[in-house]
Amino acid sequence: MSDVKTAWIASGAFTISLASLASSTARVGRQSTLLDFAALGNPLDILIGGKIKLGTTPTVSKTVQIWGFGTFNDAYDLPDVFGASDAAATLTSDNVWYAGAMQPLAQMTSDATTGLVLYFGPVSLRLKMGWEFLPKKAGIWVVHDTVAVLDATGGSHVISYQPVYSTVV
Repeated sequence: MSDVKTAWIASGAFTISLASLASSTARVGRQSTLLDFAALGNPLDILIGGKIKLGTTPTVSKTVQIWGFGTFNDAYDLPDVFGASDAAATLTSDNVWYAGAMQPLAQMTSDATTGLVLYFGPVSLRLKMGWEFLPKKAGIWVVHDTVAVLDATGGSHVISYQPVYSTVV
């Protein structure tokens, strides 16, 4: 008799440069390098969590948002302006995120505390995105409207992923 149990491999961190990310009330944010799920052994899901440190004198009741997106064919096409690597990404239209090409993974609210560290997760990428299965590749996009730039130290911001598998024992 065998049992199916949950299994994990070592977690990793998204490659995304959030140090000094400017505030935006428009659609200006930063995208991560894509995760290649085949290179991770084709997990059933990915748990995502992390921390983002606010900069100096943020505004009360503003948000830091983390959105997910994925490839939708064998050509690894992505929605709107997204590419394969860590880069600035300004959405063409609000309709990109409201039309379903992207889904919110987390939203954190600021207060006026300089250097406040905001934590989120873990959240299931598959469930938050509404996917029955993971696509071949996926990434995240971060945007905030806290008025102040995010903390300037790269290590102050970490968005981790934890691959989840099933194993038979």
